[in-house]
Amino acid sequence: MIAMDFHSEKKLQEAEFFLGKIYEATEDEILYYVSAFLSAWRSVFDFLLYDAAIFFELGFNRNEDMRPWHFRWAAKRLENVQALKFLSWWDSNLSNLRKDPVFEQRSIIIHRGIPEIPSGTITIEVLPGSTTAYTYYESYEKDYIKNDFYPLEHDVTFSTYEQALDKMQSILLEAKKHLN
Repeated sequence: MIAMDFHSEKKLQEAEFFLGKIYEATEDEILYYVSAFLSAWRSVFDFLLYDAAIFFELGFNRNEDMRPWHFRWAAKRLENVQALKFLSWWDSNLSNLRKDPVFEQRSIIIHRGIPEIPSGTITIEVLPGSTTAYTYYESYEKDYIKNDFYPLEHDVTFSTYEQALDKMQSILLEAKKHLN
């Protein structure tokens, strides 16, 4: 096992950078920063898997495509019990992360675009606890089936993003215990 330069920490710093930019963004810019934050935030987990593969010397480098099943296969082949334990921990944390409303919003915005909203509006709170927020979507005045048009189940505000960032920081701290 080798000394680590955690690329996942750098990706988390990137997410934090874009989250900070939301504070100073204009109404036209805010969605760009939200998208960049969501993308960087989710990528922390992918980077963490590469960090672990390198730490456990599984034979992967960052230029190769590696999925969790590749990691598992290599760890089993090398009989690396610690790597398998890490992967189990990683899978469990990813499953929990998938339940987070920010993960849900990220999947929609990054992969499908800005959703059409059938009724009400989506706002992004600019300052935590603030009553000032940018509203992006007007009411959609067509009959609809909720899940066809509006798959978000939770309201996501700026403070929700901060909580998600804090959760990811905690996960990285815990990961470092596994990678020492």
